[in-house]
Amino acid sequence: MTTFFSFAILLFTLATSFGEDRKVIFAGAIVRSGANEMPNSKYFNVTAKSNYPKHPGELTAVGRHQLYLLARQLAHNYVRKEGLISSEYKVGELVVRSAGINKSVEAAQSFLTGFYQQGNGASLDYRLINEAVPGIEIEGLKDVLVELRDAAVPGYSIPFPVHTTNPKNDYLLNAHSICPAVLEEEKQYRGEFEGLDNKYRSFYKELKAVGIPVEKYEDVKQLSENVQSVLGNALELTRRLKDKDLDRLKEVVNKGDSDIFLRSERKRKLMYHTLLTELKDNLLNAKAYYGKGDNYTKMAYFQVDYYHILALSKLLRVDVNNGIPFASSLIFELVKTDKEYDVEVRYNGKEHQWNTTQGKGLSKFLELIKQNTFPNRQAFVDACFKYTINVTYNKRTYLIISLIMFFILLVIWGVSWFLVVRRRRRTGDNEDVLVEYLDTERNINASVLEPGLEKDEGANIKVAMPAVDPASDSKPGKAGGNCTKG
Repeated sequence: MTTFFSFAILLFTLATSFGEDRKVIFAGAIVRSGANEMPNSKYFNVTAKSNYPKHPGELTAVGRHQLYLLARQLAHNYVRKEGLISSEYKVGELVVRSAGINKSVEAAQSFLTGFYQQGNGASLDYRLINEAVPGIEIEGLKDVLVELRDAAVPGYSIPFPVHTTNPKNDYLLNAHSICPAVLEEEKQYRGEFEGLDNKYRSFYKELKAVGIPVEKYEDVKQLSENVQSVLGNALELTRRLKDKDLDRLKEVVNKGDSDIFLRSERKRKLMYHTLLTELKDNLLNAKAYYGKGDNYTKMAYFQVDYYHILALSKLLRVDVNNGIPFASSLIFELVKTDKEYDVEVRYNGKEHQWNTTQGKGLSKFLELIKQNTFPNRQAFVDACFKYTINVTYNKRTYLIISLIMFFILLVIWGVSWFLVVRRRRRTGDNEDVLVEYLDTERNINASVLEPGLEKDEGANIKVAMPAVDPASDSKPGKAGGNCTKG
């Protein structure tokens, strides 16, 4: 009987789950660009296996291929599987926004090429095929490779629009780098980078021993970017780093980027304020217009850099301690069920529980956005341009301030001591004079006897002369002491 009831409950649960109407009505993708050429070649000399560009920081063939494959997978999810996006490009249905630098714009174009597939494109060295796969699992990868043959991405004839702005004026994707208040605030944390350098000084010396000049955190950051670029493009290092060196390198960069570079709440909010605000508007529009026509943005794509993914991962508590690979993606899906609207977050294709205690409802996600963005445009402008010194000092600053205060107190104490001693000396001299004067007066008064007084011609002092009885045999001085007439 127990077995029968258990089986019945299982059937009911399965029927309920299969009967639930689950529909993705919006998707927001925030994506890091693909592999690029290392920004600084002073650490490594590399020999490329493919058409490696000669411009630091530019997207490589591997990077283009990574974005193309990612787009193919998202097209599988939202075009063929969910039916959210049309197979042919429609204006306004998919909006693409990119940072205003070459590698980001080219990465966004490679993504669009993969999403709307047409023609043949640039070639990719067959020896790089395995390395040119992003972190997400690609369904039908073999078929894609056969279709591409030796192409990195297929060519296209339709000019897909990519919205971008000059980085110096881009307050959507670059506010954290151009706002004056953030630049002033960063000065407070420079000493912490020095503390980080002191902690890993022995590691820096080990790198120097193998011919890699590292003096400070900025060098470590460049070295890390170079290593990631070299390994991401399947190039060979002429100076070999051991696995333990790579692990420690990753450890230093994680601490520097996460604990120091992004510790400012102002910087993090400026970094993802407009991203999350646009995402919120798109979520609300999708909820309002779904089922009433197709006149709303069904997918928003943002081509960002490494730090945007890192900042959002801190907000959503995504574990990125092992690094953020090229072409990493954070996908936000608005899912309509029979009961409510949910927001599902996926990092590199795997669902992440962004709220483990109160569920994943749309209202909870909107509350999360509200708590981590500015309440209005004016508050955003104030945070960008108005800077008030925040009295949050590091240990080194506290030590310097303490030493300065100690020195000031020491000077005050020394001056006070000097004045007190000087005053006492002057008072002591006056006391000596007064005592001498009083002693003189006392002696004079003691010598005054009746009946006669005589004035000393050498001083203005009246000296008492002793009275002598002519009839007495006593000599002068017996009755009046030893005073004699001067």
